[in-house]
Amino acid sequence: MWSKNTETHSRALLVVIDYEAAIHFWKVDKFDFVVCMSAYIGVIFGSVEIGLVLAVAISVIRVLLFVARPQ
Repeated sequence: MWSKNTETHSRALLVVIDYEAAIHFWKVDKFDFVVCMSAYIGVIFGSVEIGLVLAVAISVIRVLLFVARPQ
């Protein structure tokens, strides 16, 4: 399962992450940060499809909660 290139892949993933955007999400809206991190974790430990499904599902739950309890 693990190859010799695992270390190289890990380094490549760390370079691709836009930390400034994640920090911006955290400062602006913490729920958007949760969506961003869930998508990232889903992609890392699963696949692109799993990450996308996680992000969309959490976003839909957020919309449903907002509609159910308007301010």
